[in-house]
Amino acid sequence: MLILLWLALFAQSFGLAWVSTESVHVRAGFILKGAPVRPGELAVFLYRGGSIPDYYPSSSFSLPGWLADLVGVRTDAASRAGPKRDTGFVKYLWGVPGDRIEVVGDEVFLTNARGRWAMGKVKPRARSGAALAPIAPQTIPAGYAYMWAPHPDALDSRYLLMGLVPLSSVAGRAVPLW
Repeated sequence: MLILLWLALFAQSFGLAWVSTESVHVRAGFILKGAPVRPGELAVFLYRGGSIPDYYPSSSFSLPGWLADLVGVRTDAASRAGPKRDTGFVKYLWGVPGDRIEVVGDEVFLTNARGRWAMGKVKPRARSGAALAPIAPQTIPAGYAYMWAPHPDALDSRYLLMGLVPLSSVAGRAVPLW
């Protein structure tokens, strides 16, 4: 019983994040729940953006509709839409309230007290073919952050679809494990 109580207390403050993409060049992270995240550190947050049709690849495996409903496995186009709302994401917190976002052609820049940073190019289409648009030029308002990933195919705040992330959805800091 004591071990279960200890594990429950541990789970309230710590966790593990498995990163399923190459966007931040980290595969797993140790989550410090509720820990403040400073610019340049990995943050864990709940995705609040929109969905992209066929975001997840289709599978050659499919079940008959009645069986898919019975076991709760969807293999149709609706199940390939993503990313899912409230899914945990791991990205670098890069911009904070007061920082300025600029869009020049297909490139996004962030200007803050440390300098002007290239946040990457905005692709016109996702790998699935869905149209993508850049975030609007703006000053980051109170209560929001700009989340960034170094991979050119990453879904991050440079896209209108994700946009700025409410600081209230940041769960904590992620420490890279590998």
